[in-house]
Amino acid sequence: MKPLAVFLALALIVAAAFWWSKSDEDKDTDETGAIETTVDYLTGKTPIEAGMKARRQLIQISIKNAVNIYEAEHGRPASSLKQLVDAGALPKQYLNDEYGRPLEDESKQGALVVRSYRVNKEAGTRTLSWEQQF
Repeated sequence: MKPLAVFLALALIVAAAFWWSKSDEDKDTDETGAIETTVDYLTGKTPIEAGMKARRQLIQISIKNAVNIYEAEHGRPASSLKQLVDAGALPKQYLNDEYGRPLEDESKQGALVVRSYRVNKEAGTRTLSWEQQF
């Protein structure tokens, strides 16, 4: 009887050790492997944040190209994003930032300035997310 109790105790200890080691390995991701919880320890960023940065760069490059196309065709710089869209130089999908918020634009001394704002709904304030001059 005693050897059976020792065997069961050892089996319980091994099972508990396996369970604890598995949960330590999976601390940075949940059981479903969600991409949002995976962290790159070198940069501290998640793949979602890296994707948003790439999307922001794509939007900025597309606007810059549209501004150059518009100026080449019309001989003067564009004064708004709407003017670029109406001329067919910029697709409508680039009127929003990487998170889907509408971009704001203004003409300043012959250049087009485009801004993206974050909204803090609790405080009722806006914070500049990024600004680019074209």
